[in-house]
Amino acid sequence: METLDHEQDTNKTDDIHIELNDIIEKLSEIQEVFDQTVRLKFFEKKFKAEWFIFKFYHSLLFGFKNLFDSKNDKFFSKLLETIREVSECDACSLWRINGSNDPKDDRREPSVSLIARILKPGLKDKHGNNANDHLKEEKNFVHKMEPSFTQTILTEHKIDPTRYYFLCSGSEIQDSHHTCREFIEECEIQHTVAIPVLSDDKIIAILHLYFKDKPDNGLLDDELLQNNSLLDKESLQNKENGLLDEFSKFVSKCIYYCNRLILLQKKHTLLNELMWEYQKVGKTNLKELFERFIKEGGIFQRYFKYSHASFFVWDDLNNYYQLCSTTGLFWNDGTPVDEGEYHQIFYNTADGLTGNCANPQANPHGKIVIYDDYPGYKEKHPIFKHDRPCEMEDGQNLMLVPISSPTAKKDVIGILRFVEKKHSNVSYIVNYFNDADIELMEYVRPYLALIIQGYLDEKKQIRQFAKSIHEVKSPAQAILLDIQLLIENRDDPIFQNEKRLSFYHAIENCATVLQYNSESILLSSKLSTITDRPPPEEIYAKARKIPLRKLLHDCKQRVIPIARASGVSFDKITIYCHHDVQLFLDEMAFQIVFYNLLTNAIKYRNIDERDSFRVNVIVREKTDRYTITVEDFGIGIYPEQQNNIFLAGNRGNRARENISGYGMGLYICKTIVEDFGGKIYVSHTQSPTAITIELPFDLSFKLPRRKV
Repeated sequence: METLDHEQDTNKTDDIHIELNDIIEKLSEIQEVFDQTVRLKFFEKKFKAEWFIFKFYHSLLFGFKNLFDSKNDKFFSKLLETIREVSECDACSLWRINGSNDPKDDRREPSVSLIARILKPGLKDKHGNNANDHLKEEKNFVHKMEPSFTQTILTEHKIDPTRYYFLCSGSEIQDSHHTCREFIEECEIQHTVAIPVLSDDKIIAILHLYFKDKPDNGLLDDELLQNNSLLDKESLQNKENGLLDEFSKFVSKCIYYCNRLILLQKKHTLLNELMWEYQKVGKTNLKELFERFIKEGGIFQRYFKYSHASFFVWDDLNNYYQLCSTTGLFWNDGTPVDEGEYHQIFYNTADGLTGNCANPQANPHGKIVIYDDYPGYKEKHPIFKHDRPCEMEDGQNLMLVPISSPTAKKDVIGILRFVEKKHSNVSYIVNYFNDADIELMEYVRPYLALIIQGYLDEKKQIRQFAKSIHEVKSPAQAILLDIQLLIENRDDPIFQNEKRLSFYHAIENCATVLQYNSESILLSSKLSTITDRPPPEEIYAKARKIPLRKLLHDCKQRVIPIARASGVSFDKITIYCHHDVQLFLDEMAFQIVFYNLLTNAIKYRNIDERDSFRVNVIVREKTDRYTITVEDFGIGIYPEQQNNIFLAGNRGNRARENISGYGMGLYICKTIVEDFGGKIYVSHTQSPTAITIELPFDLSFKLPRRKV
């Protein structure tokens, strides 16, 4: 953890400086292009190009000078003020494009959010009232993409990506779905120019310029106004190198690079603030540290503008994501969750939207996930609904940040949940999380992972010891019970003659189970670790040819103490294996597999129908593989959860009902089976509940090539 504060921080800072220098160089290139092209056109038209250039670069240099002053958050307002003065427009606004580019992604809805808006000082409507009075509705700050004027711009740009601007008349824009139609009509706006801001051919923002009249600077000449229209694609053919064309190109690039510069500054300051808090609190108090990170007015809220936040950390003992810190959660009855009740709130992997972001099947690359309407998304996808005594924070949108282990990227060790983003200009208006939020969080995520991993490493030995105790508890209790019965009946001749020997055998069997458990704990610890799992060749070093039938019968003997302690007859565990099959397997590993499957059948039996307990283990030979099916007639599995029960820490809703466990058994089974080239799945969910294992014929004569 000592590398957390200096070396890696220096590398990140160096990256920022490299990109910063690159941006400044590109701005210089823009100035040269502008000087060489636009200035000539201005002189041809007898306009003062030097004044245009001076005003722009005076604003940019002023912005750069104050950019790293944390008190100055009005950079874009200053830039738009200069654009308004230079263009001589009456109002201008800059809008960010939110949402996903993937039409199949129904988690995000395309929308636009206002970054900054500037009006000409003293601008009045046609009745003499303040023009800003017509820009106070929520839709004037944030709105859905469809239907909207912005959507029209995006559509037209796809048709003709060479256009640097889109010019519309006042009447044309009033006929469109422009959200500021009231402002346009009441302030008698005659012309609107929309300038897309591009990043790798993707529009990330749009600048709108509003004109009541034709400006005197020649930016909009009579020929342009007469021949141009938003939907007229032919009108630009003779205007490709016009003044407005060059002006739009220049402004678009300036806004893009300034946006990059501001984001770099945010990365730098956010990282420094997080590291400063870490140095003050230390690595052992994770709860206090993340409370400082997410609290109201805290570091993350200043950067991401959310209403509520919670942090969940991986609990290696219980194998779920435990609530560690929150800005406020409520029970279903409306009472707030106290700090002493945090332990009651957790998510299994793939449990709800929060747990699903850690699901390697749904989110294999551990990406940050945004839901623009998460209540509506859960209505469309009932699988994410779950019965909880605790309500999630109120809100419309959601950003989930899975934090992966530094050494095993597919293993999530923490989850940050931000709910309900607010607009930075008007706090009562709901905004949308966007790609800039994702990029900013991606930058600091590796540091958060190091902090969390350091904490988990401190607790690892204690958690492993607690698990070990749990594994030996049942056979130890069975031995104690048998010894107590032998002592109580030591003077009973019938017991001594008829039952004593069977109890000796039971004690011997339990002792064997204890020895087996001690070995399986060591193997399971290697398989279940989420940070430093050894390669399969090291784990299964004792693999050899083993008779399958004998392996299954040995596993049945191992579960006798569990069956006896549960009050069920182990005679009802029937093995159907008519094939004298020998496979290259690691005996201990596959004893773990079948021990887990058989004990699950006992644990999840139907207690209300005691006589119905029975388990069948059926071996079949297929064309190119053997199948081994373990079926029982217990409480079953919900069909929608059959793919998730093999995830680490996931136990399913029915498994949680007063049945102890950690949710790692089937995950370990899946890991072992797949390491030997096989697969495991739920082949039937109810009466019987059946888990099927497929093993390739290749195991009859050699070990498969194992993944590393």
